[in-house]
Amino acid sequence: MSMTTPTDDAAIDAIVTTLRGAKRVLVTGHVNPDGDAIGSSRALALALRSLGIAADTSWGGDPAIADSSPKELSPTWVRFGGQETVVTYPKAEDYDVVVTCDTASFKRNGTLMPLLEAVPTVVVIDHHNTNDFYGDLHYIDPDQSSACGVVVRVIDALGVDLTPEMAELLLLGLTTDTGRFSYGRSPIYDHQFAARLIEAGANPDVINQVVFMSNPAAFLELTGLMLSRATLNDGIVISWVSQEDVQRIGIALDESEKILDHLRAIDEVCVAIVTREDAPGLWRTSFRGRIGMNVARIAQYFGGGGHTLAAGCTVRAKDYEDAIAQIYAAIEAVGISND
Repeated sequence: MSMTTPTDDAAIDAIVTTLRGAKRVLVTGHVNPDGDAIGSSRALALALRSLGIAADTSWGGDPAIADSSPKELSPTWVRFGGQETVVTYPKAEDYDVVVTCDTASFKRNGTLMPLLEAVPTVVVIDHHNTNDFYGDLHYIDPDQSSACGVVVRVIDALGVDLTPEMAELLLLGLTTDTGRFSYGRSPIYDHQFAARLIEAGANPDVINQVVFMSNPAAFLELTGLMLSRATLNDGIVISWVSQEDVQRIGIALDESEKILDHLRAIDEVCVAIVTREDAPGLWRTSFRGRIGMNVARIAQYFGGGGHTLAAGCTVRAKDYEDAIAQIYAAIEAVGISND
C-alpha cells in the first residue's frame, strides 16, 4: 500500500473519483463495531448503491480472541437500517475498492487484514488523530467528533441527497460517539450536523430509545453486580465483569459498557473504567473521562486507541485483579490529565 496524505478537498476529490470508477466496493468498520463504525459504513454503502455502484458492508473478527469470522452484532445495532448491505464473509476477489470507516489502525481491521492486503485500493475515512495511514487514499479529520461527520462530506461530494435511512445511520454514529453530545470535539458543528440529519428524516427518539433506554431485565442484575464491585481511588473508578458472570446472568457482554455512564456521573469521578473478560486472558477495557482528562493515553499504552474522553483497549491478564493492577500501572506511567 502506498502512503498518500492529501487533505480536505483534494482527498475527497481523489476518493470520489476512485469510488465512481469502482465496480464493487466493500465498506467496513473496525472489529467489535460501535454505532459510529456501523452508521458511517452503512450510510456510505447506501449512498453508493443509490448511484448504482455495487457496495457491501462488513467488519472483521478479532484475532486476539481467535475469531475466524465477525461476531454477530448485538440486538441494539441490528435494529438499525442497512442490514441488506451486510456480507459476513467478504472475499478479496469480489472487490476492487475497500473503504474502512472509523478504523484508526490496520490491526483494527481484524480478520479482514488479509483482504485489505489483497484488494487493489484501500480508502481510509476516519476521525482519530492516532490513525496510522495504512491505506492508499485517506481522508482523516481529527476535528470531527465522529467518523459519520467525515463520511457525510464524501456522500455530499458524491452528489447524493441523504435519505431518512442514511440520515438515521449518520445520527446514530454522531450520537453514540459524542455520548449524546456530552464529549464531542465540535459542539457547534455537532448540533448543526444533528439538525441537518433530523431535517433529512432521522428520528433521534428512536436512537435514544433503542441505544440508551432499551435493556433486558437481566441488565438490573448486571448493574447491581458491577456497581457493587466498583472501587473509587483518587478520582478513578473501576469495575469489572467476567465471562462466568454474563453467562450466569444471561446477558451479552457488551451490555456492561453501559455501566460507564453511571460511574462517570459520580461527582468525585474524573475517569471511569470498565474491564470485562472477552475471552480467557483477555480483558476488553473501556475508559470515559471528564473534561481535562485524556483517557486515550491509557488505551494507547495497551495498543488500543480512541478519543480524549472515550477510548478502549484489550488488556492481557490472568484475571480481573491482574487486569486492574496493569491499568493502574499504565495510569501511573502515562498519566490521565490532558496536559
